[in-house]
Amino acid sequence: MGGQTSKLQDELERTNKELAAARVMSTELQQANQELHEQVRAQQGKLQQRESELATAARDCAQRLDAKHGELLKAIKQKEIAEELRRSDALLVKRVTAAILKKHRTDGPLKEAHDLMVGGGMAAEALAANDEQQLRQALISTSTRLGDAQAQVLQLQQVHSAEARHSLCDILWQPQLCDASLSLRSSNFMVLGGLRAPRSPTQFNQRGNGLCGGVGVLRRFGEPSFQEGRWGAFGGSLLWDVRERELAALRFALCMQAAPSQQLSASFDHNGNVSGRVSASVDALTIRLNGTVDLNRTRESCFGVELSYDLD
Repeated sequence: MGGQTSKLQDELERTNKELAAARVMSTELQQANQELHEQVRAQQGKLQQRESELATAARDCAQRLDAKHGELLKAIKQKEIAEELRRSDALLVKRVTAAILKKHRTDGPLKEAHDLMVGGGMAAEALAANDEQQLRQALISTSTRLGDAQAQVLQLQQVHSAEARHSLCDILWQPQLCDASLSLRSSNFMVLGGLRAPRSPTQFNQRGNGLCGGVGVLRRFGEPSFQEGRWGAFGGSLLWDVRERELAALRFALCMQAAPSQQLSASFDHNGNVSGRVSASVDALTIRLNGTVDLNRTRESCFGVELSYDLD
């Protein structure tokens, strides 16, 4: 009887040690999870700051472009005015010469009037030529600056479009889908293919996985502008475990923008998690609501609210 009690005590001690080790491991995993969430929030903050900077730069370039266009119109108007002045000067010289010829009938005054007419005409032509040359130079310079500004605006628009497409892919596809990938993206269709290295078992993936092949597909429809237009998109992504020959991860998601600065997204993955996110901006204030519900009830539901205000 005493030996059985000792055996039970040993079993109890061993169980307590395993329980303590499991608690330590759970604490470490929770800390790692918190660090990952902080990193994701930091990356999202950087991305939002980058989008704000690109939007500000695009507005500045548009304003400069409008200013250059105004300068060009002003230069064209000045050229037209200079042409009218040249014609008026030529007509004035002609009238003055005719009046002098009418008043003086002798050879001397005639010669003097002829010299005055020739000299006045040459002066008027020289003045008109100088004004026209300056206006031509100003027009060429303005056209060059306008072309440079248009090229810069086009480059900024391309960068902003690439950032918006990358952000949309991050919203609709599985996070950290591939370690090495190739993606082809257009305004209405995006596709990704790649490989994911083996993973050890974690809190969210208890079995781990071997080498996986990943595929992501996205279809977008609506207005072409990501920021100002109304559009919608849906897509999906999956991971196929080559070693186990089974599905390692699967996610379906959709995203829509019913009005500028108002965005809604929802997703469903292979673990039974349903996630949603709503974001809206009013002037410099941005509000984001997000939440995740586990339909299998293996994890607690989580919700979050984020407020941000841009000072400049």
